[in-house]
Formats: sequence, structure tokens, C-alpha cells
Amino acid sequence: LLCNENEPRGALTARFEALGQIFVDALSQQGISAEIGEAPREYCPGKHSVISDGKKIVGTAQRLVKGGWLLSASVIVRNGLPIRDLLSKIYSAMEFDMDPKTVIALNEFDPSIETDSFIASLSDQLRNHFDVVDCELSATASERVRELVGN
Repeated sequence: LLCNENEPRGALTARFEALGQIFVDALSQQGISAEIGEAPREYCPGKHSVISDGKKIVGTAQRLVKGGWLLSASVIVRNGLPIRDLLSKIYSAMEFDMDPKTVIALNEFDPSIETDSFIASLSDQLRNHFDVVDCELSATASERVRELVGN
């Protein structure tokens, strides 16, 4: 999410909480019970993560600049094993404490969850909370995204 705002620091926590709740609601549509909080020994720890059963499902971040903000989130929908393995190696090399069990993909909760169905749930929730403006990716950008996510 991206927004022009003269004083972006004012609602920092509120934005984290709002985005977290959007993900909690989208995950509920997929049959996953989640909450906003921090999982013990999670990767990239933060009190505004979206967690379920001690596992981090969604990580959130904000970038503030003069006159605006960018709020972003990351979620692993499927194929979590390579990411879990990579994060374990990175955290070990940096000598940071991290429990690999906190890294999980949505389809590890329910194998029937697909990227498109989760995007639809997330889109529904975003539209319920924000005035969403759709934009089209160029054919080249769209194809590259599909290559990267394996669709």
C-alpha cells in the first residue's frame, strides 16, 4: 500500500494493525485462524507479524518518506521448505537465534490453498478497508512475475 501523507509518522502503529487485521481476515476466509503478534524466535521478529500456532504467516514493514509512506507485507503461499532452509542457513551464519519451525507456507496449514484463492481473499479484504485503485502490469512485467512465482 502506498499513500501520500504530510505527516506519515502519526499513524505508524495504526497502519501496522490495520494491515495485520486485513491479513487475519483474509486468512480466516481460507480457514486459517491467525492473530497479530510475535512468535517466539521468529525470523525477522516484529510485534506486528501475523501468526498462527506459533508460526509466522505474514511479515509486515513500513517505509516512511517526507510526504508519504509505503506499507508492505510478505507471505509464503506454497513451497516453504526452500525458504525455511535458506533462512536457517542465513540466521545460523549470522549467529542469530531463529526457530525454523516459525517459517511456514499457507499450504502447510491446508494443502488445498492456492495462490489465486489467497490473492482473491486478500483483495476482498483490501477493498473492504481501502479505496483500491487497480493498475495493469505490462505483459513483460506480468510474465516475469509469473516466472518468479512459478505459475
